[in-house]
Amino acid sequence: MALGTMQEILTAGIRQLLRKTIEGAGADLQTMKPADAGPDFFVITHSLGSYLALAAIDSDWLGPQNPALVEFAMSREDKLTIDYFSAHATGFYFLANQLRLLELAGLSAPTQSSDDSPSATESTRTKSASITHWLDARQAFLQHHSSTVPTPQIIAWSDPNDLLSWDVPNIEGVDVVNIHVRNSGFKILPFLVLPNSAHANYAKNQKILSRIFKPNPKP
Repeated sequence: MALGTMQEILTAGIRQLLRKTIEGAGADLQTMKPADAGPDFFVITHSLGSYLALAAIDSDWLGPQNPALVEFAMSREDKLTIDYFSAHATGFYFLANQLRLLELAGLSAPTQSSDDSPSATESTRTKSASITHWLDARQAFLQHHSSTVPTPQIIAWSDPNDLLSWDVPNIEGVDVVNIHVRNSGFKILPFLVLPNSAHANYAKNQKILSRIFKPNPKP
């Protein structure tokens, strides 16, 4: 669903939610610009939701482009919404982080290549597209508001018993924090842990919820 035709429908729905979020925060879609001052946003995703969120906020990511789904294509308003949201997105909270898995689908941190051939350039663009789009938009915003807003951040939680999640690698320009947790409600240590609980209970973990909604104040 995330990689096929449904991707266009799902990302279009996410963009509509982003537009409502921005308008609800007081931004005027007719006059707003990415460099404008405004509220910071955080993106909370679970599992493959991180793939869809990153695809949705990349204005250069067009997806499969099925002719039968032309009504879900990215509009001018969508692009403006995405660019504004990316510029104001302080960071991501990844629950059941799957960034390593998502690299197989073409979403990753920026990669370096010594080969300047067109094929190598295209490959690098494919692998770095969505995170790079957010990072570039945020860095451009910081140039205008560097003393008043935080730098980009990714906080990723993963359960060692969840085989579908891994640590986020270091990303230049992003403060990456990996946190290991125990989510399974049923376990007979050290022999048995329910894998579905390990993957699904992130949003029920009080330590995670406290970190997101009641962060410790800076000293």
